[in-house]
Amino acid sequence: MRPVFRFRLTEAIPAIATTSGKAITVELPDSDGLGPDLQPLPDSRFDFSDHPRIENPAFGPIFVNGAQPGDALRIDFVEVKPNRKLARTLLAPNHGFLPDGLVQPPASESGFLPKPTHLYLWELRGDRAYLINTLGGRPVSVPIRPFLGCVGTANTEGPPLSTMLASNHGGNIDHPDLVEGSTLLLPVHVVGGLLYMGDMHAAQGHGETAGGGLEVSGRATVKISVKKGLTLTCPRYETSSGIACLAVEKTFEASAKMALANLIQWISSCGWNIYDASMLINQSCEFRVGGMSDSYTVVSCFVSKSSLPQDAITEISCCDALE
Repeated sequence: MRPVFRFRLTEAIPAIATTSGKAITVELPDSDGLGPDLQPLPDSRFDFSDHPRIENPAFGPIFVNGAQPGDALRIDFVEVKPNRKLARTLLAPNHGFLPDGLVQPPASESGFLPKPTHLYLWELRGDRAYLINTLGGRPVSVPIRPFLGCVGTANTEGPPLSTMLASNHGGNIDHPDLVEGSTLLLPVHVVGGLLYMGDMHAAQGHGETAGGGLEVSGRATVKISVKKGLTLTCPRYETSSGIACLAVEKTFEASAKMALANLIQWISSCGWNIYDASMLINQSCEFRVGGMSDSYTVVSCFVSKSSLPQDAITEISCCDALE
């Protein structure tokens, strides 16, 4: 599929329409709009919508026939694959989660050494990514775990959809749990859902603390299904090893509380006493972080399937159709 990418998405102009249960495949540029040959895609492939090109390129909006407010969209990540062997991560002053002064090399005779600007290049080889232009002499490599950093539906509140922002409709959540084989459930607030996605990372730590992941172009195949009557206040997801609720609030504390509360409600909605569900989750959950910025923090409350009784896993699957 040869898509048009939008930087600031509007509810008025769907890129494509699809039907529930159908899989679609799209080729995605990296976060700088570079394709598999590391060349910028032509401007004809983008809809700037009268906004400057400063956001993550995202494919969409995708109009899903039958999706109505109060439903949910189920997104199955069938395949998420980089289509080039080189990923990039920017190192730059005042870029990333940590203030520059907290991590710095030993001072020279001239005093403080400023953080350099350096574009790290990663070679994707086998199941690992290797830095090919380190600033020191020691080798650096990380496991490859590709995922889409930006997946969201239209939200009826706030400013026009921005692919640089996240909220409880999803968006630029940058959550590394959402790899190939995982499933994400997003709330539907407008007719058609208006799903958008992009910002592929070959790998990334929780929090995107470097200010970026291993930014790469690639191909994503997703199966999109409408879950009628499944009303969500925040996203849910399932991986091969566990389930989670994800929340996006201003602070870590607020996001963690919202994610924990929603996971407890999810368990209790399947027939469990809410305080029993609360005790089960509180004693077995862990908090995992997605993207963090000055305006929001993405946190999921995750519980391993090994911590849940088998009947609980079956009941959860039945009550929200995460088959």
